[in-house]
Amino acid sequence: SALRRAAPVPPPLPTEADAVAAALEIYQQLAATGDARAAELAGHMFALGEKLYGDAVQRDPVKAAQLLSQAAKAGRPVAAHLLGHVNVASAAPVGK
Repeated sequence: SALRRAAPVPPPLPTEADAVAAALEIYQQLAATGDARAAELAGHMFALGEKLYGDAVQRDPVKAAQLLSQAAKAGRPVAAHLLGHVNVASAAPVGK
């Protein structure tokens, strides 16, 4: 009888936190190239941090303000709105 090989074990699926962290990394890389939409998304993620994204994103109002400012200067109205909240209440997450 032929020997049966065990099927290879697939790698574990990424967790939601892994996916969020990967998305943030991509948005930051794109923002660094001048992509306003990516800057807006990354800024939003840093503005909300743990409140929305759990352990995947640590809230950072300074990074949020930098990225949202970049996006607002490029004409992204949502970024301009969010930037107002981050600047006014830098000690509290947006939406709180």
